[in-house]
Formats: sequence, C-alpha cells, structure tokens
Amino acid sequence: EEGVGIGDYFNEDVDDSSEFTGISLNDHGLEGETSIDAIALKSTTDPFGNELNSSSSSSNHQQHNNSQFLFNNNNENDDVVEEENAEDGDISTAEGKVTFIDHSDGHRAQSSRLHREVDHEDSDDEDSTERDWLTIDNHLVTVKTNGGIVSWCSSLDRMTLIYIVCFSMLALTVIIGASTAKKAPSDNGAWDAARLRSDVVPSHYDILLHPDIDALTCSGTSSISITATNSSIEYIALHAFEMDITAVYLTTAVDGDTVSVSLSRYFLKDEKLVVLLKQPLEFERSYVLQIDFQYDIDGDLSGLYSSTYTNTNGETRILLTTQMEALDARKAFPCFDEPAMKASFAISVRQPVGYTVLSNMPVSTVTDEGLTVFEETQRMSTYLVAVIVCDFEYRESATSRGLPIRVYAPSHQIEFVPFALDVAVRCIEFYEMFFGTNFALPKLDLIAIPDFAAGAMENWGLV
Repeated sequence: EEGVGIGDYFNEDVDDSSEFTGISLNDHGLEGETSIDAIALKSTTDPFGNELNSSSSSSNHQQHNNSQFLFNNNNENDDVVEEENAEDGDISTAEGKVTFIDHSDGHRAQSSRLHREVDHEDSDDEDSTERDWLTIDNHLVTVKTNGGIVSWCSSLDRMTLIYIVCFSMLALTVIIGASTAKKAPSDNGAWDAARLRSDVVPSHYDILLHPDIDALTCSGTSSISITATNSSIEYIALHAFEMDITAVYLTTAVDGDTVSVSLSRYFLKDEKLVVLLKQPLEFERSYVLQIDFQYDIDGDLSGLYSSTYTNTNGETRILLTTQMEALDARKAFPCFDEPAMKASFAISVRQPVGYTVLSNMPVSTVTDEGLTVFEETQRMSTYLVAVIVCDFEYRESATSRGLPIRVYAPSHQIEFVPFALDVAVRCIEFYEMFFGTNFALPKLDLIAIPDFAAGAMENWGLV
C-alpha cells in the first residue's frame, strides 16, 4: 500500500520464505531524490504464506497493482534520508546509491537481471506506468524511473550486459598490462637492412650435419671463420631460417690460444641470426663463430629437403637432397647467404646405415662412427653447396685426361644412365678444349632427383 514503510509491513515474525533484508540499486545511475518515484517489492509468497504466481512476464504485469509493498518517495511521511540517519524502511542515497535500509540484518541484495516493463491497466490510460525491475532471489523489486542510464540498461538482455562487462574488464586488463609490462630489449637495429654488413667477411666454413632420415630431422654445427674489417663492429648478422639455434660461441686466437669472446645475446629475426657483442671486434682480427642448430626436414624442395621414389618391389624409399639457389642455403645451415660472400667449405655428414652421402668434393675419409668427411672446396658461393643422402646406384667413366665422372640414379632406372654419362664426358672434354682451362674440381657427379623444382642445378661438382 502506498505510504507504508517496509518496517511496518514486514517484521521479524514473517515466514523466512518472504523475509526481506535489503536491496542495493547501486551502479545503475540512480542518484538523488528525483531519480526514483516509487519502489515496490514483490515476494513469491504473501505475508500469510500464500504462493504468488510471478513466473512469467505477463503475470508480473498483472500483479504490479497488487504489490506486496510499495514505497513512494512523494509520501510526505517517508522522506529520503542519509544512510547514517536512516531507520528501517527508509531509502538512502548516500554515495550516490539508492538502498533499502534494514538495520536488523544489514545485507544488501545484488541484482541479477534488469528489464523494462510497461503496465497498462487500460489502453486509454495516460498514466500507464513504465518500470525498470530487478529479479533478486525470490523477490521482485520494481523501480519507477524517468529514464537515464537505467532506462538504457533495461533495453539490454542479460547476456548483452554480461558481454559488455566482460569486454570492459578485458580491455582494462590489457591497458594495465601494456602500461606496466617490462619491455624486452629491442630487436630493431642496423641489422634490419636487406643486405648483410660488408665489414664482417667470412673466409671458411666447417659444416657438420647429422640428418635422421627416419625422423626427418637434422642437427649440426656451422663454424665460420670471419674477419673484421673495421674496429666498430658491435654485432654480427648472418642468415638462418626455419631452424632452432641451440648455442652460439665466438672465439679468437691470442698467442696461439683460443679465447672466448663475450656475447650480449643473440636472436632470430627476418631470416637472420643477430649476435650482439659486449665489446666491438678488433680490426683485422680473425674470429670463429660457432653456431649449433637443429630443424625439421620437410619436402618443400628447398634447403635440405626430403624426396621419395618407389622401387621395383613397390617400396617407398626416402632420400635427402638440397636446393640452395637462390636464397635457401640459410635453411640448411647458418651462413652468410649472399653470392658475393664467397668462402671455402669443409663438409662432414653423419652417414645413415645403408645410405650413400654425396657432396661437392670427393670423400676424404669415413670414420668408424659413420662420419663422412669431404675434401675442402674452393672458394664459392653458399648457393652452390650440395649434400645428398641416398641409396642410388651409379655408373662411372672418365675424360681423356682422367677426370672421374659418375651418374647416380635409382636402381630401377640405372639402364638409362649410360647415355647421360657419355654426354657428360664429351661435354667436359669439349669445354676444356674450348676455354683452354681444365675443370677446376677433382671429380664431377651427376644425379637424378625424383622431386626437383629447378629442372637442373649447377652445384659445383654435384650437378
């Protein structure tokens, strides 16, 4: 009934199912006496324990005029007061909050839903009541408002409000995290240039590869002899792509002893490995940069990749081969992968059982541990390096001056090799005569690769 205080209507003798302890309407923009005209409370039971049907929106519309409790701010006997001066049943607006006061318990129920309803007792009634209401446990609280934030909120369903709150919290978390996070050292610098610096000059590579043809992985070490051509070199940049760098060392020779050079850190960026130094390299001093690495071998026809063929027994056989031109030596081992930065190469490959290992130069030795060591190459570009692990057969011949030439192919295609071998021998002899100079390497191998994108590749010594 209008004008009746909550303390007059509900008391401690009321059944627990309809007991009311308090309601907080904070965070909905309800401030001051003019924000609320009336507040009504509805319980699932009346004070005498009779069940009220409030399970649907339509039933709520019908029962608004029979609310169990209605508090009217305009009632001269029930003024809005400050919370510290409030009595049970009063409304407090302290700190911008509108709160039912019940000193017997002090709880403040929190709203879980906020909707908008319009009651129409009569379609011609101009005083139809527009209400915002909140469902709180077993109670229905009706707030008659004049619009504002509550009116806007009431037009949104529960999930939309939840999304808005969650998004706001996430945005706030990101902003706070970004403003307080400790910033990592910058990976931006002179090494971002497209070309490598020209004052770190490679002269020789010792390459060790350990391919696993069953697991299709490769680990290894690239030891590069370099020379500094000025005295202000504070970083070394070279190429490495699609591999993990497990260790980096820099050493130099001092009075015949190997001395380690302190590194600041190293990182991979834009197909480059950047090594930052704690002190600049010394002018015209030689250093050895050793890099340990590992990577997965795939079949993308570049770098060190896997290829397959089917033998006469219907078995699928795997081989490993390389295609370095133009910019893919960096996928096989860390290197200064620019054609002008020529160096010599000493390549060693751990040979899988039952397979043959080929490279640009003849085999120097095979250790008891299965390491195939090749002779050192002449100075050449990185894109001419070649390594092949296969179980092919070959046929061999030689030029008139004794240069050995071999042609490798799968066993079921070996019958086609003699023609290729004959042409290779005659071509080498012709060009040696025409140019008046001998072929520069001590051997020449040719091999037929099943999966090969380039059509042909002039790897020096292993075409």
